[in-house]
Amino acid sequence: MFDSSIGNRILLAALAPLVLAVASVGAFLLTRHAQDIERHHIERSISLARQTAILAELPLATGSKQTAQQVATFIERSAEAVGLALVDRDGVTVDSRGNMGATVLRMLDGKPLSVQVERDATLTSVVHPVVLFSSPSNEVNSSATGQRVGYVALNFSRAEERRSIAKLWWTGAAIFVMTVLLSLLLVRAATRAVSTPLAQLSDSMSRVAENDFSARVVESGRGELRRLAADFNRMMTTINHARSGLSEEVSRATEALALRTREAETANNAKTRFLAAASHDLRQPAHALSLYVAALRQGLRQQPEEVRKMLLPAVEGMQAASGSLDALLNAVLDISRFDAGVVSPERSDVPIKPLIEDVLGTLRSTASEKGLRLRGHSPELTLHTDPNLLRRILHNLVSNAIRFSRAGGILIAVRPREDHVLLQVWDQGMGIAQSNLTQVFEEFFQVRRGDGGQGGMGLGLAIVARSVALLNGEIEVRSVLGRGSCFSLRLPGRAVARRPIASQRQERAIGTRRVVLVLDDDALIRSSMHALLTAWGYEPKMASTLATLLPVATEECDRVAAVIVDYRLQDGFTGIEAARRLQERVGITVPVMIITGDTSPDRLRALEASGFPVMHKPLNPDALRARLMLSAEATGAVA
Repeated sequence: MFDSSIGNRILLAALAPLVLAVASVGAFLLTRHAQDIERHHIERSISLARQTAILAELPLATGSKQTAQQVATFIERSAEAVGLALVDRDGVTVDSRGNMGATVLRMLDGKPLSVQVERDATLTSVVHPVVLFSSPSNEVNSSATGQRVGYVALNFSRAEERRSIAKLWWTGAAIFVMTVLLSLLLVRAATRAVSTPLAQLSDSMSRVAENDFSARVVESGRGELRRLAADFNRMMTTINHARSGLSEEVSRATEALALRTREAETANNAKTRFLAAASHDLRQPAHALSLYVAALRQGLRQQPEEVRKMLLPAVEGMQAASGSLDALLNAVLDISRFDAGVVSPERSDVPIKPLIEDVLGTLRSTASEKGLRLRGHSPELTLHTDPNLLRRILHNLVSNAIRFSRAGGILIAVRPREDHVLLQVWDQGMGIAQSNLTQVFEEFFQVRRGDGGQGGMGLGLAIVARSVALLNGEIEVRSVLGRGSCFSLRLPGRAVARRPIASQRQERAIGTRRVVLVLDDDALIRSSMHALLTAWGYEPKMASTLATLLPVATEECDRVAAVIVDYRLQDGFTGIEAARRLQERVGITVPVMIITGDTSPDRLRALEASGFPVMHKPLNPDALRARLMLSAEATGAVA
């Protein structure tokens, strides 16, 4: 294939027109010269025929055959003809010698009045009239004057003519080849003088493209190419100086950025440690408070009607305050769990309608206190997703709608689409300004309430956004100030129609397994847990150290319904290690739960990897009771 380098391109551009011009001119000149050779051969043949006709005038006029033969012999020897014939006026051949051929005979039969010439591939045939007392003429077709006494016919070989023409073409071809070769050498030399500096410049530019700024071009040649090389070298010198200065600036900026990054990481780690420590310290009393409130509420059910009426509002207020505190601490915990990367979806087939009813049922009393109506609209569908994450998303969206609404209603609507399910939460609240729509899902961003009330910590929607991302979904919000908002959640997957199943709720009673082992080094937590478990009908066995609880676990192993272990212990064990030791005593069929108030990412990851169920402080008493009921069912303690 043709090499498309710059040198070959220049060579082709310079040589092609030259070769074409030389070939055209040479062919034209050689053709003209070959025609001249042919014309000369014809004229010479006619001249010889005219001379022969002059010599044959007298023999043909007198009819002397002997004299005619002598003339023929002379002409045969001197005219170099390959065939000769003398014919009288009547067309009778007086003498014939050599190769006459059919062409001459045909010409003689026509008895031409002037000179006739015909040619084929090998012969030139000439028939010339013999006229007595004719005057010579230089014109081929001139008419003879006087009396015609006969004809002279001559055949001349074209071999010499062809050799001359062939020699002419071979000579022309040789000259053409020599001219082309000489031109090639000259053009290549001129091309190299141009292409070599350009090739060096191209190589240098390639090195520059590979970040090698030390490339230089040899300043050879003359004129524009030498100036181009000099300009390139000066440009590279300038670039190197600029790069050196830029590299220093980049290095300084990189060092400053690395320093600030380390400072930010240090601050973030400090923030994480602070949140973990503060969260744990806050969760301990909050955890105890929630247990005491649950135990107090359980105890009120056994009191007279007058006592219940007098104390129930205070207990409900305490429970509401405890719930608000739980919500704030749980929000901090959720953010910490997301930061730790321990939250992962556990997908299953989830009936959508019961889940929505559960969320609305949990929040209906709160909405009723503000005069708000909660409604759900969903067909009987099943979606493959994480039920806990979806419940938390809807709970946070509805709670947020309740907080920012003063009247009207709140609706959860489900609309199945072809490749996704659309869940929408509509409210008739105060709405969100357009300028804030892109910020509502950021951490700690709070929309000001119209009544001046507290809007929360600004973590609810941030948790919603992170949960939606874990489910590979999308969420967006539309809002009009003073009229309300609509949060739209798109979850991937196709919903499947679900046949309604009648719910069957059975009251479960505690059987023989009624002992609950509790390991916690905090006396306040042990006291509140003891009060709550006793109110529920369990027989709690409390201990502050593992060494104290292990003998009890061995003695009561047949009656243990569940084991509750705090993560932070002061006897050298972690909750995970203690849970494993206790499980060895009571058996793997007995559920062991770990309770923690830590939000440290490392500890959350360790708890997630332990395989034990984890509940976070402050503990929801209803959730704890549900866990214990499931544990009783699993261990066969259900009546």
